[in-house]
Amino acid sequence: MLDLSEIGTVRIDQHVIRLTLKEFEMLNVLVKAKGRTVTTDFIMNSLYGLSNDKEPFNYIVKVFACRLRKKLKCTGIKIIARTRIGYYVEVPEGAA
Repeated sequence: MLDLSEIGTVRIDQHVIRLTLKEFEMLNVLVKAKGRTVTTDFIMNSLYGLSNDKEPFNYIVKVFACRLRKKLKCTGIKIIARTRIGYYVEVPEGAA
């Protein structure tokens, strides 16, 4: 079962993973979208209250996505990019 009830911590089955606040917030946004693609602009607005009209903002989201992928690899949770659109999350069956 996926548990995001403690800020900065993801619990899934026997795994406990520590995340930075922004990583946690991004994962929370993606999980709440329930498999739908979340635009990079929406993610930036959720994390910082900013629009990503400029390339550096896209890079920030890419960095967070990369870090989340590495940290969550052992859980089966996948952060998937949709080129020039945004990201969505795949949570293993029974963990959502």
